[in-house]
Amino acid sequence: MPIIVDGPELSRRVKIAMNDAHSACFAVAFWGRGAADEIGIREEMSVRIVCNLLSGGTNPSEIRTLIQRGASVRQLNNLHSKIGVVDKLCFLGSSNMSTNGLGSEGSQTGWLETNIVFEENHSEFIERFEDFWARSTKIEEIHLLKAQEAWAARRRGDAAVAAIYQQRSIVDVLRDAPEHLDALNVQMVVYDRVIEKEDIDIIERANIEAQKKYGEMFETYWDWSSMATEAQKSYLIDFDRPARGQIAGGEIYRRNTKEFPDFQQDGETFNPAFKIDDIEGITVGAKDKVVIRAAFYAYVRDGAIGEGDNFYNFPISELAPYIFPKK
Repeated sequence: MPIIVDGPELSRRVKIAMNDAHSACFAVAFWGRGAADEIGIREEMSVRIVCNLLSGGTNPSEIRTLIQRGASVRQLNNLHSKIGVVDKLCFLGSSNMSTNGLGSEGSQTGWLETNIVFEENHSEFIERFEDFWARSTKIEEIHLLKAQEAWAARRRGDAAVAAIYQQRSIVDVLRDAPEHLDALNVQMVVYDRVIEKEDIDIIERANIEAQKKYGEMFETYWDWSSMATEAQKSYLIDFDRPARGQIAGGEIYRRNTKEFPDFQQDGETFNPAFKIDDIEGITVGAKDKVVIRAAFYAYVRDGAIGEGDNFYNFPISELAPYIFPKK
């Protein structure tokens, strides 16, 4: 009967099976630091491995270790499978090969895994592995060098994502990693508050139409050509400007022009958006709004955008040089 196990338990069972095994085969996409030791690969064994080498998820240093221990390692770079056969033990599941109980290396360490283990041999596993092996190709030194570049880029990307989620204040992200706000396409919008009754009526009719089309949480911007040329998805930090006084607001809106396209009404174009609470975990609190407001005025005074314009729409990362340093 098959049993369901997590990553650490799979690691334990594979290592026990490897103690007495003379051969093993693994078609597991990604291999991280310590995998050879974790599952007990020995030089006297016959081990065949198929991995995904070049997509950035495999540590090429560990592949070198596996090869040095006598394993025959080949690459299949659209592989996402995780199966293995060690004598009579067979498994399939979600676990990649590394330390942390067949979890993952780096920022992914600690992910919860689910695997199915069979204590008796099943020919389907061998057949599946042999299919992957037949499709795989030899690993040359040039491939390992390319894999090192991909691995390094992946590590940088993981660190960047971690930085965003560890620093949930938008001002913190502006200070330390403004490029991540560009990656998420976060814009700041500032516009004159609508006070003419005729204009208010037009906007209200457009909002009603947007809510009929897309849902009651929607509001509209009025004919912003810069929004029409943006990427399909964007986040907007929204401030309006009264006739006197400082800009106010700082609410977050989401644009998705593919799912919720702009529309025409009364001979005008309207850009729908819906209000949200945060930007993929990044919050905009009351203190953030004060800092952003001051940075915006410094940005305008510096001539970064034309002073006296009726509205602004620009990447909020451009405010980064105007955010006061941490004390």
